[in-house]
Amino acid sequence: MGRVPHAATALLLDWLLGEPKRRHPWSGRLALCCERRLCGGAGVAQGARRARGVCATLLLLAPFTAATATLTEVPYLGTVVGVAMLYLALGHRSLHDHARPVAAALSARDEAEARRLVGLIVSRDPASLDITHAATESVLENGNDAVFGALFWFVVAGAPGVVVYRLANTLDAM
Repeated sequence: MGRVPHAATALLLDWLLGEPKRRHPWSGRLALCCERRLCGGAGVAQGARRARGVCATLLLLAPFTAATATLTEVPYLGTVVGVAMLYLALGHRSLHDHARPVAAALSARDEAEARRLVGLIVSRDPASLDITHAATESVLENGNDAVFGALFWFVVAGAPGVVVYRLANTLDAM
């Protein structure tokens, strides 16, 4: 079975189940712990911080990517692992569930509610934002990260590709 049917299955699972309630806390906590222990504080020279940052990134990405690569080679289990890793990387349903209420509030001409709702999906103070532009920008950016980027790396490099992409994307967001 090729990657495209696996991708379709993962998309269907994402749409039906949505994202798990506790999606990334473990990776975020692990990243923060690694940063504190490896990157050093203000007294560490910039070059040393960069080198330590590269090591920390590799330390975080390599084991999960290698484990996924190994598991995807196991007959039958590999298919399940591949679909599961893509499902966990996708956020199509979540994006829909956050953006749709903003659109509904705008359609109802309830600017205060639309502004409150857009504040849930952007990382800036919504009071000074153009609601339509902020919602559109957020949907496009998050759509790239949580839908198109994940699908692209899954098709190009399989489950290990989507794992390294999503973990690196999470680290970048932090």
